[in-house]
Amino acid sequence: MAKKRLQKKRSSSTVRKQESEILQVTTSKTEPVRVETSKVEPVKVETSKVEPVKVETSKVEPVKVETSKVEPVKLDVPVDLTLYNERFQKHYDELKWLYCELYQDRDDVMTYLHDLTSNMEAFYNSRNSALKASDKKREADPDWYKRNDLVGMMMYVNNFAHTLKGLEEHLDYVEECNVNYLHLMPLLASPKGKSDGGYAVADFRTVQPELGTMEDFSELTSKCHERGINICLDFVMNHTSEEHEWAKRARASGCSADSPMPCRRSSCRPGRRVRRSPCSGRPGSAAPRGRARCEIR
Repeated sequence: MAKKRLQKKRSSSTVRKQESEILQVTTSKTEPVRVETSKVEPVKVETSKVEPVKVETSKVEPVKVETSKVEPVKLDVPVDLTLYNERFQKHYDELKWLYCELYQDRDDVMTYLHDLTSNMEAFYNSRNSALKASDKKREADPDWYKRNDLVGMMMYVNNFAHTLKGLEEHLDYVEECNVNYLHLMPLLASPKGKSDGGYAVADFRTVQPELGTMEDFSELTSKCHERGINICLDFVMNHTSEEHEWAKRARASGCSADSPMPCRRSSCRPGRRVRRSPCSGRPGSAAPRGRARCEIR
């Protein structure tokens, strides 16, 4: 048995040796491939020197603009129109109803009503602070003029003190009489010899020259207000002089100055009368008969 095992072992070694011999690979030395290259000279690019472009500019002098100092326009315009708007809204419906009833036969009645309300606001804006304060006080006490604490005095300025300045100098006497309501008879510009006692007004914005100026009148009202004295004037809007702008415009447009009815031409303001006439109460008529007293200051 031992002999057989030895033979078998030798036989396996022989086989392995033969396999090893079979796996042997013979290689030969390979020379590396040689690649010949020629030396390449670098390409030379010639460039010429470029001179920079020179742009010549001339010195431009700055334009000098001379301006004069302008003073800002100072307007006495209220920042808050709350009080005016409240009063306006309170009375607007009545104003509109009366105005449209008076001029109901005109297609442009609302245009003129708009002009009227715009002017009302503009005139309110032009009032000074003292008058606006008075407006506010009276709005809070609408019955101020109905009480029995008002004592009035009616006078022609020229008969009492010659001028508005003279009346201002006599305010101590007026105050001593406990007068707090001063009613001044007509003092606006009217034609000599045809003034109808001062009621034939030629200009509602001008005082009779012999009495003074509008500035004098404004100063007088301010002094009166400081003493608690109210100033009242008569206004008869349908009784003007033939020299008034309304009458002149009516004549220029061909309207008769003697007609008691309102002018219907588009070139005239609606309902402008050029002479006094009684009110019939019908639509298209002017203000009610009699004087319209209005405290304007």
